[in-house]
Amino acid sequence: EVIDIQCFGPNGTYAMMLARLTRTPLVYSNHGETFMDAHDSFRTSALLRRSLASTLARADAVTSCSMYAAKDLEHYGLRSSAEIVANAVDADVEPMPVSGLPARYIAGIGRLVDNKGFTQLLEAFASARTRLDDTALVIAGDGPDGSWLREYAHTLGIADRVTFTGALTRGQVVSVLGGALVHVVPSHVEAFGIVILEGWRAGITVVATPNGGPPEFVRDGVDALLCDPYETERLGDLLVELVNDEPQRSRIGTAGRARLAEFTWSTVTDRYDALFARVVPAAPTPTEVER
Repeated sequence: EVIDIQCFGPNGTYAMMLARLTRTPLVYSNHGETFMDAHDSFRTSALLRRSLASTLARADAVTSCSMYAAKDLEHYGLRSSAEIVANAVDADVEPMPVSGLPARYIAGIGRLVDNKGFTQLLEAFASARTRLDDTALVIAGDGPDGSWLREYAHTLGIADRVTFTGALTRGQVVSVLGGALVHVVPSHVEAFGIVILEGWRAGITVVATPNGGPPEFVRDGVDALLCDPYETERLGDLLVELVNDEPQRSRIGTAGRARLAEFTWSTVTDRYDALFARVVPAAPTPTEVER
């Protein structure tokens, strides 16, 4: 009844052609792939750019995880407004054990690629290490920059204070964040920032990038703190402040946990149900003879 492209890649090209051939209603759901892709595919592939432009011209509806991400679609021909449908996380995930974690630590979780800002997080931690006492840094995730980041931690003289966990299951992510003092999301830019929701689920203070979608739903100083990752000295000072201020951490973490109810999968599916109902033609009412 409807074709919905979730994140545009080669799948989008085939879906757009199928919708055209079968005259099926088409929905495109954007998640920031036009600027978040680690391989910069939309800059390097003319075919991908043309296919996205054709999809935007053909689509019966467009959704986006944030207004920031929707704005970028204007470069590819979006002329009408996109419907904003935020992301979500499962509220209850069974924690799974993770070995080798330090007793007190700051956490950063994500794919180890340049855009996620772990270089800046290491620099911020290095700038504040003498004021963080026994607090360590845990970087959880895997990716092509993993080896380089480990080497950079040695270069900065903080390798003995940094733990790289590698790839984690969802349950292990819950455990890492559940034991952290602070969760840092130092991305250069985020289309939305699901990892912010993961920090809220853990009930801990989140320090997030102000670049991209996060300011659209984060209330700075209330349920999270926004700090530009490129301001590494300021980020380091903020980490010292939070590590030494348990009441502030508790206040912000509690407020973040309360926000999680706004970002459930049932909310997301309800929004898509309503959208699909608008774009799928209603079945004709049967005549008396057909009855």
